[in-house]
Amino acid sequence: MKTNRTLALFLLAVLIGFGAPRPGLAHSGADHAAHRSQKARASAKCRLKSNAAEKKACLAKVKKRFGS
Repeated sequence: MKTNRTLALFLLAVLIGFGAPRPGLAHSGADHAAHRSQKARASAKCRLKSNAAEKKACLAKVKKRFGS
């Protein structure tokens, strides 16, 4: 059963071209928008923290992960 699943995933990856370099897709606008969205979601989660110290620590993590 596990072998069949692995084989199916492998064939799907081959059909899609998994791992094949595609020019122009490395830095698409969608990637940038998704990055901004993740940063905004993480920042919003920090604003829900109950005390100032937790908020500050959380926002520092967000800044470290996503940049300023």
